[in-house]
Amino acid sequence: MSSEPLVSAVIPTCNRPNLVVRAVKTALSQTYPNMEVIVVVDGPDDSTSQALGAIADPRIQIITLPQRLGGSGARNAGVQAAKGEWIAFLDDDDEWMPSKIECQLDIARRSRYRIPVVSCQIIARTPRKDYVWPRRFPQPQEHISDYLFSRKSLFQGEGLIATPTIFTKRDFLLDFPFRCGLKKHQDWDWIIRAGKQDSVGFEFAEHPLAICYMDQSSPGISNSDDWQFSLNWANEMRSYLTLQAYAAFVLIVVAAQAAATASRREYWGLLADSKRQGERRPLHLLLYAGMRLFPREMRRELRSWFGRSR
Repeated sequence: MSSEPLVSAVIPTCNRPNLVVRAVKTALSQTYPNMEVIVVVDGPDDSTSQALGAIADPRIQIITLPQRLGGSGARNAGVQAAKGEWIAFLDDDDEWMPSKIECQLDIARRSRYRIPVVSCQIIARTPRKDYVWPRRFPQPQEHISDYLFSRKSLFQGEGLIATPTIFTKRDFLLDFPFRCGLKKHQDWDWIIRAGKQDSVGFEFAEHPLAICYMDQSSPGISNSDDWQFSLNWANEMRSYLTLQAYAAFVLIVVAAQAAATASRREYWGLLADSKRQGERRPLHLLLYAGMRLFPREMRRELRSWFGRSR
């Protein structure tokens, strides 16, 4: 085995010692041995540092940032410290299956792209039920923004590239890091911008290799429910999105956040914006109406009853 790790796992964390220890253990339990695990503690956090220090494994490296940088900055710091040729990201509240790295490395080595970004299915674990997402993979020539946002079915989980599934080259991440200053949509922002770069292509392992915990009450690094931030982000990213993807994002993602807090005028304004700056589809208009008619808990119940389960 090489003296240097070929793969570096990067795990940002903040104030969640029990969860990050669980995540680290799944990274250290991979069937692929030639790897390191870099945990970036996002700002001084004694309880997390102590919990991580109790893990006796020479493959783990703990970096404590002097001040909070947020999820993007913490991931970028981990990439800069990494020794591996390949980087795999894991969020502190999620888990990997034991064969995740071995499987994705094999796909990356066989990829036709010079810079492959390898993802996989996940088990989306909610308090009600487990789901296998994404339910489909991109079609040939499908724009990555359409894949992520332009739903063809009523329930979420159709198109997905979650941060704990991203596996790609370190050199690319050094040249093209996560964008700092975003309190959410960090993964979408990086994926969509990365998809516009020359020689980049997306590959998928067509079975679940990670467990992502959904609908949890504890706040994550990128959790936020500010619909105006999401709308501003979509406008900033408009040149990277297709017209259909922009309209779908406004009618589904932004509307889902705005349904409970936006005034009637503001909510109708989303409908007007999607028409003015995008191309709307009948299903997306139906989903937009449903966001206002059905409260979030009711939508979760409907998803539990009718969504495709594991």
